[in-house]
Amino acid sequence: MANTSGQGNIATPLKFVPCSGSTWPVPRPGKPWRSGPGWRASWRRCSSRKAARSGQLISVIDQRPYKAALQDARGQLAQAQAAFGKANKDVERLRPLVAAKAAPAQDLDRAESEAEFSLASIEKGNAAVARAELDLKFTEVRASINGIIGRAEVTVGNLVARDRTLLTTISSWEPMRVVFSISESDYLS
Repeated sequence: MANTSGQGNIATPLKFVPCSGSTWPVPRPGKPWRSGPGWRASWRRCSSRKAARSGQLISVIDQRPYKAALQDARGQLAQAQAAFGKANKDVERLRPLVAAKAAPAQDLDRAESEAEFSLASIEKGNAAVARAELDLKFTEVRASINGIIGRAEVTVGNLVARDRTLLTTISSWEPMRVVFSISESDYLS
């Protein structure tokens, strides 16, 4: 790779961008378990080669950015609700004035449009809060099946990314299958 900066061989730090999406992989028995959205592994609850029950907390991804995003979404929702309240008050004030021909009908139309826009902003805010809560929930990595936790692929402080970072593998023990071969004479006896 050619370096055109003229600074020699200087490593360029990569900027990590958190991922959040609407689809999440469902781990299957014996398949790798990959992280949900994340920044850094905060802590690992279960050690390798230990039994895990379905729903048991295995590790937690750094929750700080997701808690901040949730707080921001709640703030935007509160702003939309306040704007809706003001728009409704404006409509209620203008209706009798327009009926008495003391104010133009255009002002009432504008106030009604602002109320409808504010109502749509509330719906958008509710969706943003729901998404932020879901992203925060995905920072808690839980076992999806009963099984044995495999080797830890990351430790506390490692950078993790959705669908790219293998955290661990959970192997199912229910049901357990054993395959072996025996001779026909042993089978018949």
